[in-house]
Amino acid sequence: MVAACALVVITWGPGTGGVRAEEEFSPPQYMVVVDEQGGHIWSTGHVLRPGDEILASDNRRYRVVRTDKTRAVARLVGEEDLGSLLTPEDEAAIARLLGEARPGARPSFWAHTWRNTIRGTGRLVPAVAVAAAAPAKVVGLYHTNSDESYEPNQGTASVEGKGGVFAVGASLASRLKEKGITPIHDMNVYLPHDGRAYERSRRGAAALAASRPLAILDVHRDSGPAQDYLRNIAGQLTSQVTIVVGRQNPQASANGSFAERLKAAADRMYPGLVRGILYTSGKFNQDVHPRNILIEVGTEKVTQEQAQRGASLLADAIPVAAGMAGPAVGAGREAAGALRALWWILGLGGLLGGAYLWLSSGSWEEARHRLQRWLNEVTLRGGRGNDRR
Repeated sequence: MVAACALVVITWGPGTGGVRAEEEFSPPQYMVVVDEQGGHIWSTGHVLRPGDEILASDNRRYRVVRTDKTRAVARLVGEEDLGSLLTPEDEAAIARLLGEARPGARPSFWAHTWRNTIRGTGRLVPAVAVAAAAPAKVVGLYHTNSDESYEPNQGTASVEGKGGVFAVGASLASRLKEKGITPIHDMNVYLPHDGRAYERSRRGAAALAASRPLAILDVHRDSGPAQDYLRNIAGQLTSQVTIVVGRQNPQASANGSFAERLKAAADRMYPGLVRGILYTSGKFNQDVHPRNILIEVGTEKVTQEQAQRGASLLADAIPVAAGMAGPAVGAGREAAGALRALWWILGLGGLLGGAYLWLSSGSWEEARHRLQRWLNEVTLRGGRGNDRR
C-alpha cells in the first residue's frame, strides 16, 4: 500500500513530470477529439481522459472513451435540450437585454389584471421590494494563467507577466458594468504557468468568493487552430468561448448547472457564441463557489480583438444565467407564489368557516341566517363607533 501511494504521488503529484488533472498542452500542441467513425468533434489544449465529456455547440453530448497522446475518441451519448432551462422570466430578460419586441407574446388575462389593478394602485409591489433587498450584483474575474496571449497581436502565445488574456478579461468586465453588474477583476499574476498554478491562484478565487458574487470566471485562452474558434456572430468575425467544468470537485453539479444555463442564454442571444462545455478532470478551484467556471476565449491563433468581442458578448448572458438580469428577475416568481398562497389560505378559511356554520346550525338555511345576523351586528357596532367619534 505504501509503495502504491508513493507511485501515485510521484506520477500525479504537483510539480512532477507526471500528468496532472488540470494539465494543459502548451501551444502549438493541442488535443484533437474525433468520433468513433473518425469525424472531427473538437480540439482543445486541455489533456483529456476517458470519462471526460463534451457538450458541443449543437448540444450533442460526447464521452471520451480512449485517448492516445494528442488524440481522443469520443462516443455520442445523447442530445441535450438546454432551451428548457430558460424560464419565461429568463426569456423576458433576454428580450429586454437585446431590445427585442417578442412577436406574439401577450400577457394572460390574470397577468394583465395583476398589473393594472393591484400593481397599478401601488398598494402591493412585491417584485420591487424583493429587488430592493437583494445583495449587490457582483461578478468576480481572475486569470490563473496570466501569461496567455494572442500571437497576431503579441507575436507570441506567452508573455511573461500580463498577457493578452488580461485585455479579454477587461472587456468582459467593462460589458458587465454596462449591464449594471459590478465586476471585481483580480489583476494579480499567478505565474509561472506550471502544475502549481491553480494552487497559487486559489487564494484569488477564495478572495472573490468572499465578496458573495453572482459568479466567478477564470478567464483563459485555449490552444489550437483559429478556424475551430472563429465564427461570424452578430455580423462580425468573433472568437467563440468554451466553458470548462472540473469534474473532481464537490461543486461540480452546481458549476455544471450554471454552465448549462449560461450556454442556453448565450445560444438564445448569440447563436454559436458558446463553442461548448468541456467537463474534464480536475477542480480548477471551482469548489470555492457554486457558480465558478473556467472560460477559454479563442486560441493563440485568433486576434485579441476577436477574443475581446467574444468575451463582451458572453457578458450579456451572465446576468440571465445567474438569475439577476433585471430588477425583477426571479422576484416575480416569488411574488406570484406568495399571492397564490394567500388565495389558498383565504379559500381554505372560507370553506372551513362554511362547514362549521353548517354543522353547528344543522342546515344551510339556518347557517345563512346566523351569518346574516353576525354581519348586521358588525355593521351596527361599526356605525355606533363612528357616531361616538
